[in-house]
Amino acid sequence: MKDRPESQGLYDSSYEKDGCGIGLVADILGRKTHRNVADALTILKNLQHRGATGADPMSGDGCGILTQIPDVLFRAEIDDLPTAGRYGVGVFFLPRDPATRMSAQDDLARIFSEEHLVVLTVRKVPVDQTQLGPEAAASEPHITQYFVAALPEWSAEEFERKLYVTRRLIEKTIPKRDFAVPSLSAKRI
Repeated sequence: MKDRPESQGLYDSSYEKDGCGIGLVADILGRKTHRNVADALTILKNLQHRGATGADPMSGDGCGILTQIPDVLFRAEIDDLPTAGRYGVGVFFLPRDPATRMSAQDDLARIFSEEHLVVLTVRKVPVDQTQLGPEAAASEPHITQYFVAALPEWSAEEFERKLYVTRRLIEKTIPKRDFAVPSLSAKRI
């Protein structure tokens, strides 16, 4: 790869590859700040070489960012959340059609109950649709977050494993058309 920056600090240019579609932002001191999110969004906007646009240049490929659970943000909006790590958050892309969405929500409630996960609250994710192109707007899902509680006897590791297994069960049970589970975790979203 030509025009490679010089190795410095934690960066070693010998690890550079001609890959595409990934960026990483981290605070080396582990601070949780909005700056990390803003920088991640800047990287995301600048990743043009990932098949990100098509005939409608306003519609991207639906990429997003992965962060730790923003406990402070959620506590400002949701009353009585358990201690961080004792609740999980699932992001669900639900169907736009109300009847199909209701069916998926019924299935989610049943599966959570069967898996001994108590649904604390359901939150419709606020979205800014002003930047959506026509293709994205036509297929935009109903984005919802489910907050679920751990049983008192579960360790953090057991709870995270239960959330993973439940996510896989949901993905195998609910028809995939107009439905997706980007994340279900007590650690990340």
